[in-house]
Amino acid sequence: MPICHRGVRVRLRAPRPTDEPRLGADLASKLEHRRWELDLTQRQAAAAMGVNYWTFRTWESGRDPLPWAYPAIIKFLGYEPWDEPMSLGEQLKAERLRRGLTIKAAGHAAGADEGTFMRWERDEWNPQQPSRPGVVQFLALTEPLWSPLPRIRRRWSQDGN
Repeated sequence: MPICHRGVRVRLRAPRPTDEPRLGADLASKLEHRRWELDLTQRQAAAAMGVNYWTFRTWESGRDPLPWAYPAIIKFLGYEPWDEPMSLGEQLKAERLRRGLTIKAAGHAAGADEGTFMRWERDEWNPQQPSRPGVVQFLALTEPLWSPLPRIRRRWSQDGN
């Protein structure tokens, strides 16, 4: 927007920073670094991802995106912005975000309810035998990620404790 000073219109422009932004572990720095590599403004990067400028700007300032946005983010970055999944829960979360699904939708796709899927994703619960085919199908695995768990029988004492 032009600025008027004593009848003279002046348009101020800041030069583009020449220093490459540091690539940190958080999504915001990854987005900023990729935008810098492609020599794009925030508006151009938002348009390339198919999102609103303000949405992209909030992501770059540190706010986490909603699940629906992750497929576009992965495409823009050229890689998945999280570490290699090590546990079943991390694998479920990574697949859910790859697909851009909410926990409720992912649970439905895996044949479970929202609360159960959320506990699987947090590694609070392991899928029980009846649920395992749905999890394998959701992850498109040929072999499950979990090992067979030994059956534990609790012995009851004489007094019932």
